[in-house]
Amino acid sequence: MESLKLESLIQQCLELIQTVGLFIREQQERVVSDDIITKQQNSFVTFVDKEAEVRLIKGLRQLLPEATFITEEDTVENEDSELAWIVDPLDGTTNFLYGIPIYSISVALKVGDKIALGIVHAIHQNEFFYAWDKAGAFLNKKPIVVNRRPALIDAVVGTGFPYDKNKRMEEPYRILATLLAKVRGLRRLGSAAMDLAYVASGRLDAYYEFNLNAWDVAAGGKIVQEAQGKVSDFADSPEWIWGKSILAANPELHGHLLEVIRSV
Repeated sequence: MESLKLESLIQQCLELIQTVGLFIREQQERVVSDDIITKQQNSFVTFVDKEAEVRLIKGLRQLLPEATFITEEDTVENEDSELAWIVDPLDGTTNFLYGIPIYSISVALKVGDKIALGIVHAIHQNEFFYAWDKAGAFLNKKPIVVNRRPALIDAVVGTGFPYDKNKRMEEPYRILATLLAKVRGLRRLGSAAMDLAYVASGRLDAYYEFNLNAWDVAAGGKIVQEAQGKVSDFADSPEWIWGKSILAANPELHGHLLEVIRSV
């Protein structure tokens, strides 16, 4: 898709996402126990997730009727195609439920095997991080770039942990323990999309995590790339959208972190 068309599409998406974000923000104070569905221990879906996804799909379908959808909540049939929206209607659901103001909407457009545009809306802060092909990355219309700090000892690194406690936890814990001794600090925000947006804007120096899905990383990863950062999975593959792991940082710091992850 041509850059001009992508820029126009971004603007239309921002309007739609802002509307859905307002709905989510209004609902945050109204969440009660009867509105929570427990999928598995410590992993929740609320009625807000599903309603937000329905609203996003309806609006995005009007913008690009030919596009399919890859979504978290399965309110529409998931189908990968040449042109597909990748949508997480509420990333950071547990934060949302507990009133912790770190949750977001993540929307990306995949064209072929590449992400053409990405938007992360930090709802509580009313911040919009976005990027499209070869145009750079932006936060509320202002250009952003990743931090250039190359040394691990100076880096503040974001991460996360699997909600499914049946997954193997030894490797994440070993990496965490190793990095604690090598970096300035570690942070666990609870929203992968916002972690990536924070790397793109320089609020975090890097971010890594296991066991993620395409809707967790597609938009944020694109924003990091357009902010002059490097994104890969733990195998250093560019196929990070589907890799189930992610590492994002400036190119030099990315290499140092990858060495640590591979050595543990």
